[in-house]
Amino acid sequence: MIQEQDRANVIKRINREELAELTKQLVDISSPTGSEKAIGEFILAWHARHNLKPVRQELGPDRVNAIGILEGRANGVSLTINGHMDTSYTGTEEDRMFCRALEPDSDLKGAIREGKVFGLGASNMKSGLAAFMVTGKAIRESGISLKGDLILAAVAGEISRTPIGPYQSEAYRGEGTGTQHLLTHGIQSDYAIVADRSAHSIVWAQNGVAQFKISTFGDPHAAWGVTREEKPPEASSAILIKAVLSQLGIECEMEMYASKMGYQAKGVEPVIKVIEETYQSLFGKKTPAPTGLHASIWTDTNIYNELGIPACKFGLGGGRWKFRSEQIDIENIFQAAQVYALAALEICNWEKRPG
Repeated sequence: MIQEQDRANVIKRINREELAELTKQLVDISSPTGSEKAIGEFILAWHARHNLKPVRQELGPDRVNAIGILEGRANGVSLTINGHMDTSYTGTEEDRMFCRALEPDSDLKGAIREGKVFGLGASNMKSGLAAFMVTGKAIRESGISLKGDLILAAVAGEISRTPIGPYQSEAYRGEGTGTQHLLTHGIQSDYAIVADRSAHSIVWAQNGVAQFKISTFGDPHAAWGVTREEKPPEASSAILIKAVLSQLGIECEMEMYASKMGYQAKGVEPVIKVIEETYQSLFGKKTPAPTGLHASIWTDTNIYNELGIPACKFGLGGGRWKFRSEQIDIENIFQAAQVYALAALEICNWEKRPG
C-alpha cells in the first residue's frame, strides 16, 4: 500500500495545462498508420529530457515504437502502459475513401479551447499518450523509487488497417503491428494496461476480428449522401451483407483475408482491483461500466493476453468533433493521468514472486 504522502507528492506534479499542451503538440505531428517516425522521435526526445530511459525500436524506414522506462531499483513487478501513435485517418485526400466529406485541414490541427483539446487524434489516442507520459514524468520528479520497471510504450500500427489487393504499403500494416514488435523484441512486463479509449471503464475481454473483401459487379454508384444515422447498416457481418446483396439480385464474391483472435485476460484481477480502488479513492465513485463501443472492438490488449501477459484496457473518453477531427475534455485526460500514476506506484512496488 502506497503512503498518502507519496500519493500527494505525485498527484501535485500532474497538471491540466501540461496535459492539454502535450496533447496538442502530439496532435500537431501527423502520424497516420505507416508514418509514425516523426511523432515517435518527439516522444523519445521528451522522455530523454525528463530523465526517463528512451528506447527506440525501428519497424521500418518511417516507423518506430517509442518507449520510456522508469527503471525499478529492486526485484519488483513491472508494468507497461501501452498506447498507439497512429490515427484513424491520414489527414489527406486519401480519407475520401472513408468519409463522405472532409473538413478544412485547419480543423485537424491541435487546438485548446472551452476546456477541451481538438484535432485529428485528440481522443484516439494522443491524449492517452500524453496522460501516461506525464505520469512517468511525475513519478520521476517525485523522487519516489519503484521496485519494478514502469514501461511507457507508444507503439506504431494499431489502427485497423490490413493489406489487401493493391493496398500493400506500410500504410495498411496496422492491427497490432507495433505491439507485436514491442513484445517480441525485448520489451515485456509482468502486467499491462492498454490506454486505448474506454471512457474510464475497465475492459479485460476483447473480441477477435475477421476482415472480408466483398466484390460486387455492375455500374458503380457512390454511397455518400445519406448518413449512418439516416440509413443504418442493414447487416452486421460480411456473411449477412452477402446474403442481403444476393436477395437484391446483386452478384458478388466474398473472401476472408485476415483474422485475429479475441481473448479474455487471465490473472489480471490484481490490476483491475488497483484501478477500481484508485478511481474510487480519487473521484468518490466506481469506474463506469464498459459499453459495446469500447468492449466490442479489437485492440492491442489481445496481443498481451495472447502472449500470456495479463492485460486490461483503461483509457480515456472523448470522440468525434467533425468528420475526422476529434475532441476530448481536459479534465478527462487529467483524471486518467492520476489513475495511471497511482496505479503504477502501487503495482510497481509489489514484490515479484519466485517462479
